[in-house]
Amino acid sequence: MANVIIYGRGFLGFENGMTRKDDPTLDIRKQAALVRFQKPTTKMKGYGTFNDAIDKLYIQLMKHERDLTSFSYRRAVLIEAIRAFGTYSFKDWCKLQSDSFYFTENHRRFLEDTLNFIRTGERQFGLRPWEFTLSQENATFQSKKIPFDYDTYFNSFQEEFGSSDHSVVGTIQRWTAQPKGFEDMIISLHLIFGKTEKKVAGQ
Repeated sequence: MANVIIYGRGFLGFENGMTRKDDPTLDIRKQAALVRFQKPTTKMKGYGTFNDAIDKLYIQLMKHERDLTSFSYRRAVLIEAIRAFGTYSFKDWCKLQSDSFYFTENHRRFLEDTLNFIRTGERQFGLRPWEFTLSQENATFQSKKIPFDYDTYFNSFQEEFGSSDHSVVGTIQRWTAQPKGFEDMIISLHLIFGKTEKKVAGQ
């Protein structure tokens, strides 16, 4: 079982996956089959754990250093997205967040909005403000009173398509199929796994 780690903004994750060998295509299922999950993440004093590969791809997007439609960039994003979640099951990853002491009301609202985008292509809130509202802090009893209802998301696919695909791969495919889904996923991955500009207590 991979170790559980905490990222700078308070999301939990399993240790990153590492590709055993390369596959020169955009076939995400082939890419996922080549990943094993045990790779150390990068740590910067004062800022907690973060995924350096995800942040580099995010910065390239923000600075317009890479073409979002280019094969090489999209392939790099797909590979690092698979690695970052550290598990084959997206439902397991969602449960890990829900069970966390650091899962505040803001974390819940952000992930519920993200699940809604993956399913419908729409967000209630823009992504930019989350940069300043998501942080590593202990959840209060009040914030835990409303549970993270990720089961509704997975059940909706069972009802609509007769398939309950809980995999990270299936989630990434649905995510990137939405209009501007690739950009949304890269920014979201940065918010979940990337470096925070806020100091993290005890780091």
